[in-house]
Amino acid sequence: IPLELDRLEELVIYLRDNKFTELSPELCNEDNRDWNFDEVGMFGCDAIMCPPGKANYHGRHSAETSPCRKCASNTDLYGQITCDGEPVVKSSSTRLVRGFVGIVISSLFSGILWG
Repeated sequence: IPLELDRLEELVIYLRDNKFTELSPELCNEDNRDWNFDEVGMFGCDAIMCPPGKANYHGRHSAETSPCRKCASNTDLYGQITCDGEPVVKSSSTRLVRGFVGIVISSLFSGILWG
């Protein structure tokens, strides 16, 4: 994940079920607390992607009742949505995200990243 995104004050980012092997803590610090609907401020890096060894329906901690859960598999990749070969069941209180993988930038900016 490009560290250049750290410049953005507000960001909604969905990276679930990909092949990410690292997540810089710099993207989860206090200046990015408003990312993902203020979830980074509440849940830290887990609000961007569950760490290796954990999984969630959204691939991230997206609500108080929907944390990343431990599993014996997924030991190398971030943002996983399966645990021990089975899909993680969606909590009834989580936000629905259907098939959207990528980046949604929630604030308008001009030329910060793409000049």
